[in-house]
Amino acid sequence: MSEHSPEEVAARMARRLAGMGLSVIAGDDPDRPAVLTSHGDRTFGELNGRANQLARFMRGRGFTAGDSLAFVMSNRPEFAEVLYAGFRTGARITTINWHLTGEEIAYIVRDCGAKVLVGDAR
Repeated sequence: MSEHSPEEVAARMARRLAGMGLSVIAGDDPDRPAVLTSHGDRTFGELNGRANQLARFMRGRGFTAGDSLAFVMSNRPEFAEVLYAGFRTGARITTINWHLTGEEIAYIVRDCGAKVLVGDAR
């Protein structure tokens, strides 16, 4: 990693505090492995790009900071993508255990007031 000026360091820290720490790492080392699972892998660059894509998609459909995002999925790369997209949008994030019954999941989704619900096929 190269040397950074005090201004660059301050800007990087500000991005980290704004939920953009992933973008800092992706900018420094985009090909570094970030997520390794039996369902697929993501580099920091790929993870950052997918989180941006999902955050833009949600914002484009009226999702704003403070809205509730719920997601239920197993251990897969998409979990991290949704999580970081939530950070970037300023969402209130509710992760739901995929082992719960449909009725239990529905209760949590209603209770948290989710404006967006993301889940895997399971």
